[in-house]
Formats: sequence, C-alpha cells, structure tokens
Amino acid sequence: MAVTKTGFMSAAAVADYNQSHYLELPKFQSEILDLLNRQVTIRDRIKSVMATGHPSRYFEQTKLAHNAKFVNARTGDSGKFGGVTDEDYGRVERALFIKAITSGIKYSLFDQDVVKQQGDALAEQLLNKDMADMLVDVYKTSNKAIWTGAATKVDDSTSLEYCGLATQITDAVSVANPYSFATGTGEFVTDAIRTKMAQNLANTDFIGRPTAIYANPMTIDYISRSELKRPGVALNQDAQQVDLGNGFIVNTIRTQAGFLPLIPDNYIPFDAGTKKHTLYVVNEDLIERHWIGDSEARVYKMGLNQGLLDEYVAVLFDAVVAKGTSAGAHFKVEFTEA
Repeated sequence: MAVTKTGFMSAAAVADYNQSHYLELPKFQSEILDLLNRQVTIRDRIKSVMATGHPSRYFEQTKLAHNAKFVNARTGDSGKFGGVTDEDYGRVERALFIKAITSGIKYSLFDQDVVKQQGDALAEQLLNKDMADMLVDVYKTSNKAIWTGAATKVDDSTSLEYCGLATQITDAVSVANPYSFATGTGEFVTDAIRTKMAQNLANTDFIGRPTAIYANPMTIDYISRSELKRPGVALNQDAQQVDLGNGFIVNTIRTQAGFLPLIPDNYIPFDAGTKKHTLYVVNEDLIERHWIGDSEARVYKMGLNQGLLDEYVAVLFDAVVAKGTSAGAHFKVEFTEA
C-alpha cells in the first residue's frame, strides 16, 4: 500500500513527476470549494428608503382626536352643537441616527503583477472573489446588527451600531410552559402566537398587523417537531406554503391575519445551552432601512500606499427602524425549551 508523506519541500521541487521523457506539473481545478454562508435574509425583505438627513426624521401618529359623541338631534349637547374639542392628534416626532459600516481589502502590487504575467485565471478569479466577499462581509455584519445591534434606542447617537430589532420590539409574550417532548404536555407556541395576534387585531385604535414570522432555524425545528405531536394533526405547521421569491419555499402558521410565512434567520440568537428561543412576528412593510449616499455598500480605491499595497475600502451608511412598535405591528414570543 502506498503511503503519502507530508513535509516541507523546496519551491524549486514542485513537479509531480519528473522522469525520463515526462514532466508533470501540478494543476488545480478552476473553482475553489466554498462552503461559507453568504445569505442575507430580512435585509432583502424590508423597505429601503432614502434618509431625510442625519438623523433621519419622521412622524408617527399615536392616537386620534376623540370628539365624536351622541347628542340630542334637535338641541345638541346641553342646547348647543360643538364646544370644547380634543385637538391632540398624538403626532410624535421620531429621529433615527445613521450608522456606518466599513471594511477593506489590500492587494500586493507584486502579487497582482505575478498573476497578470502568468495569466493565471484561477488566481485572478480569487482576487475578484475576495473583493466580492468583502461586500458580503459588510452585508452579513449589517444583517446581524439588524437583530442584535447594541444601540439602546434608534435615536441613540453614542453607539456606533444599529438599534437592533430585538431591542426595538418590546411587546413580548412569554410561554411559561412550552410543549415538552419528554412529558408530552405543555402549551404549543403556535397557539400563543395566534392568541397574541387575535388580541392585537381586536384593538380598534391601530391597524398594524404582522406579515411574517422570523426565527432561528433551531426554533423553527422545535416548532415543526412539536406541531407533529399535536393531537389529530399530521402536517408540519400548516399545509399552506409560501415562496419567498428567492428560491426558498417555507412553511406557514395560520393566524387570524391569514397564513404567515415562517422564515429562518440564523442571525436571530439561540442559546443552545439554555435552549432559550425568541421568535419575531413582524410587519415587514413597517420595517425600514434608511440610507445615506446609496442604498448599497460603495467601494473606493484608496490608491497605492508606501508599502505598495493596493487598498480598497467599502462603506455603507444606513440604519434600521421598526415603525409601529406600540401599535401592534410587531411582537416577539419568548420561551425556554424543556
């Protein structure tokens, strides 16, 4: 049996075979096996709007002036029609501070010249791939912060990060006794979602209804397995499925607002140790990403520095806001798996 030995070798001794009339040089496949996750999810499904400035400002109306009442058709109220009126329309000013995400890449001038001189297609593809991955890194950083950004409020001017949706969405439901696979007892999380949805829709003051459910894939796995244990049910969630339009077909949960897609997003935290889950029921139309300059990251060539390194910098100016957080448009469900 042949044994392959691994060790250091001279740069001059790279031929695979060098005997008699034959000389075989090493050759690689033209593509690199790449198993890295470059997907972004919620960022591509929320609104992208031009910021009004820094900060980006907007209004939310939180109430209606209440002046309507029943009165005597002939005499009005105490002999008159009209009188003192409520003029508070609850229009609240909001401010969203724009944040900056940046990344960079450097190419050695010498190595670029070597690649060009050799005409090495693989090496040239690698340089281009690494440039594209710099942008992917920016978007992945953005996607993570959309959920878990460290700012405490959207008008927090001191933090460099977004105010994450996990912080913005404060309306929370806690499932104290979620379904246990060990005992076969407990509350189904989907029932908690439906009840909360019904409560929000029953509110006559606001109309903000959620359109999608986002959760870590492990949370979706728990929901899928627990739903299969529901008496008389032999389907995963509901039979209805939704095509997200990007090649993904996801299951749904039937609610009083219709079938909501159950969308996996691995940037939503899941604690594997404590098995604490949080899922977010949101109105995607009311989540906005305000940008300055351009809605996508821009790349600038900085020129050769003293080390003859060709430097490029990517920058993205934006921030995310969930409007209608106090109007039933968004809520989260928290539970710890038994």
